[in-house]
Amino acid sequence: MWCETLGFWWVTWEGMIDRETATWLRFYDQEGNLVPLPEEAEREQAEVELQQPKAERQRAERLAARLRELGEEPDSR
Repeated sequence: MWCETLGFWWVTWEGMIDRETATWLRFYDQEGNLVPLPEEAEREQAEVELQQPKAERQRAERLAARLRELGEEPDSR
């Protein structure tokens, strides 16, 4: 069911919330994407923040390897 006031779909969703598996009413955006609960959004953000240093380290390693290919030593000053 569309909620004009909120601009979201109100849809049944099966899953676990607070360690209880059931059919719940959840919001979906106009494109049909599930709107995360605050706890879900926090968990997603924490996962992104954990992955960011790894991605940055991998990028630095690729850049260092490229510099070595060009005959430069990236760790020397």
